Amino acid sequence: RSRIVTSGLDAPRGLAILNDVLYVTDLGPLPCPRIYCKGIDLPGYGYYEGAAKILRESNGSILAFDVLADGSLNNKRAIVTGLPTANFAHGANGITVGPDGLLYVSIGGVEGLYDRPDIVDAIEGPKLDFLGTVIRLKPDGSGLEIFAEGLRNVYALTFDDHGLLWGVDNDGKTMGGWHREEVLQIKRGSNYGYPFEGTFGPHKIRNDNPVWIMDGVGSGGIEWAGKFGLEPGLIVGGCTNLRYLPLVDYDNGRFLEDRNDSTLMATIPGCVTIIEPAPEQIMLIGVFDTDLLYSFKLVVHPQQ
Repeated sequence: RSRIVTSGLDAPRGLAILNDVLYVTDLGPLPCPRIYCKGIDLPGYGYYEGAAKILRESNGSILAFDVLADGSLNNKRAIVTGLPTANFAHGANGITVGPDGLLYVSIGGVEGLYDRPDIVDAIEGPKLDFLGTVIRLKPDGSGLEIFAEGLRNVYALTFDDHGLLWGVDNDGKTMGGWHREEVLQIKRGSNYGYPFEGTFGPHKIRNDNPVWIMDGVGSGGIEWAGKFGLEPGLIVGGCTNLRYLPLVDYDNGRFLEDRNDSTLMATIPGCVTIIEPAPEQIMLIGVFDTDLLYSFKLVVHPQQ
């Protein structure tokens, strides 16, 4: 049985819990008539003008709530405000807790304005540098810093059993070629080139490469496979599918192993943006669809 534990949020996206505190990323208010909000969806605005309006007026946030013994929430507060939102899909997305006790948040890139840096540069905003980044911060919101940049749109984040950070960056256009669906081990100080460079070189900005290229689209949810009783690897959700990507260790790092039979599910309606473990190795999946919005399904014991 479900119940409402809080209300009054604009467009909540990611969740994480640390020391009985729930952290929520929120895109902030969007100016479109419905939640599916890109520049072209704004009545009376052209493509670029609408995208600029959304970005200029954006005010994403990271909220914190105390979790009480009965599961209810108390003491709502914003620990970070003013985060950029490029559209309904590119803003403050996933949030996770690192082994260092810090919060890691993925923020989408400019998307509709990828080829108009002149428009983006003309928009005044204190945190526009956070577009297309993973940021890191202390649980009270202090110590905010860019951990990695040059990302197009990483929806979710996960740490593996070695303390390495992983995410999948969505595909799309850049000024320097196509950006593929990239599985990334996201490293501190790395720049992945977006919106200037695509997946394939030559690269002048990008200083780290993907460890795998997905052959689907809409990769979003990601979780460490060990939480579901599987061998070391990643569970990655995309549009219509859920896949297991095994990892292998070499002297120079951890990489994905080629395996053709890695699909766990192939007929999911919508795009998997959330993967969470539940007791008895049950997998909770959040599915996004422009009509369904969010629905939930269960996958029991995916290793069977």
